[in-house]
Amino acid sequence: MLKILAAPAFWCGCCVTGLILLVNRAVDLIDGRYAHALFGGSKTYVWLLIPICMLLYISFFTTPFMYNAIYDGGFLSPYAGVPEIEVDFSEYDNPLVGNFNYFVAVMYPLMYLVLCVIIWYKTKGGQGKVSLTQKQIVAQSVIVSTLLAIVSAAYIVMQYIETPRFFIVAIQFMWMASHGASVFTYIFVNKSMRKEACKMVKGWLRCGILPLTNEVTNLDSQQKSLTLPQKPQPHDISRETPMSITEDQLIQEAVAASENSYSPYSRFPVGAAVLTEDGTVFRGANVENASYGGTICAERSAIVSAVSAGHRKFKSIAIVTELDEPCTPCGICRQFIVEFGDVRVIMFSPSTGKRMVSTAYELLPRTFTPAHMDQHGKYKGQQ
Repeated sequence: MLKILAAPAFWCGCCVTGLILLVNRAVDLIDGRYAHALFGGSKTYVWLLIPICMLLYISFFTTPFMYNAIYDGGFLSPYAGVPEIEVDFSEYDNPLVGNFNYFVAVMYPLMYLVLCVIIWYKTKGGQGKVSLTQKQIVAQSVIVSTLLAIVSAAYIVMQYIETPRFFIVAIQFMWMASHGASVFTYIFVNKSMRKEACKMVKGWLRCGILPLTNEVTNLDSQQKSLTLPQKPQPHDISRETPMSITEDQLIQEAVAASENSYSPYSRFPVGAAVLTEDGTVFRGANVENASYGGTICAERSAIVSAVSAGHRKFKSIAIVTELDEPCTPCGICRQFIVEFGDVRVIMFSPSTGKRMVSTAYELLPRTFTPAHMDQHGKYKGQQ
């Protein structure tokens, strides 16, 4: 057995990565700007050098765990469960991994406590708010890290204290589950990943990898052809839709747009979808800037895309955020929408399903419109 394949090395690397993840979540909850400064861009790779270096060191310079067929688990001593052979355990001990497990068993609950305090302060004790995305990410971190903390503490016990076989088997199972649990956690907790997984399955259905219907036909390649719906390319700014697009469909377009939000500072993603008179849908997401004043809202982003493509008349615009209640556009966005008439405005909260429908003139009463400019021009002409 190659020593580089030693289980402790990969275990410690996994735990350090999980601890970095918890620190990242805590800093992000405190202030997204700090998280961006510490982990943004290529800095993430620098942080990941820590578990990689630890993994390599433990692989080459420490005692590996050996699988024990008697207990069905990993042990430092190759003679665990063999009372006839007395050995000096210190010859096989791995103090680095043992002390590291103590560290993990203490630090993980401590980081959970820090996260709970920050969330409590953000939602109750302070004026800030925790977005749905932040809640989902924290939940993912806690679920994945809880298994790591439990296994760390349990492995300390089973290495130095005689324990029942069922306990060892259970911990061995949890050790294996801790490495695969993240996949299922992300699928069930992370809405974006869940949507992408569903899209992937639908793609399989369209391509015939999975059966879509029970109908069997003989197709002559020269007479019939199957045209599959094509996914818009990344450079496309619009998506052609029929004139009969429903309100729910427009909302889904806005939800999809919110996934492209660039909001590292506020952590407040917003998506918008505007429907033109000819049935074309243009998406837009908020794009933040370090100078703050350079930030553009999702509503304006969608309308600018539509205007740049030559459209001037809009039927409706859908806006989605991660708040529990529908969120109205800001003042400048209301003025921006009013520029193109009394557009129907649909505000929606995906987390609760609540929606609010209004018009541009209702959101901005006694508004300043292009008509005032026309009147001003006529007045100046009369003079």
